[in-house]
Amino acid sequence: ASAVDAETAPAPELGAGLAKTRLGFFSRIKNLFSRKPTLDRASIDELEAELIGSDVGVKMAITIVDRVRSEVD
Repeated sequence: ASAVDAETAPAPELGAGLAKTRLGFFSRIKNLFSRKPTLDRASIDELEAELIGSDVGVKMAITIVDRVRSEVD
């Protein structure tokens, strides 16, 4: 590996941190659906907050939630 590759490769700590974040996100989503097996307005709002709070991005979060709402209504 060249010096450039070593400089641009992600540090092992970054990969571990991203894995921890991803695991936490999916754990919270799983917890939401295990507590409320049917989607109601409150659970959809909670899903929206989780998505926006994660690094999904506001636009993508709104797109996902709008789609969920259209399937539920």
